[in-house]
Amino acid sequence: MTSTRFPVRWWWVVPILFLTSVLTTRHLLTDTYWFDELQNLIKMGIDPYPPVAFGDMITFIGETRWVPAYNIVLLGWGDLAGWRTFATRTLSLFMGVISVALMYRLGTVVHDQRAGFASAVLLGASVYLIHYSHEMRGYIQYLMLTILSVYLYWKLVNQRHTSRREQIAFV
Repeated sequence: MTSTRFPVRWWWVVPILFLTSVLTTRHLLTDTYWFDELQNLIKMGIDPYPPVAFGDMITFIGETRWVPAYNIVLLGWGDLAGWRTFATRTLSLFMGVISVALMYRLGTVVHDQRAGFASAVLLGASVYLIHYSHEMRGYIQYLMLTILSVYLYWKLVNQRHTSRREQIAFV
């Protein structure tokens, strides 16, 4: 149900994604690594720190209070993008932008495009999202996965036909 006075299309979200990216990118290099971020790099044996055996790294990831998914994704991301401060923190930036896009989809599925747009604007301009999207921690991954879980749950419960891919993604 789109109003003729304010027709919202999905491409209206692109400026919000761009704004979120710009606001976050300004902060990627303003802070040095926090103690926790530095501990992650040391325990995972990331250059310039001494290499760590794979088994010791997996043990560390399992012993942290964080869900291991972020550290595992960070290992892959670091191998792909590099281990400099800017590169490691862009992982959270990308997850933050994906969270805003997912919030648009969630609002659209639950109510309509206008609600999806409003949800994306509110999340994209959130000070918390901007701040935590430049930290090398799992906060934004939790947000992204929570929004994705709610979106998939809503689709599974309220639609007659869901794809096998959506069912597997929810599980």
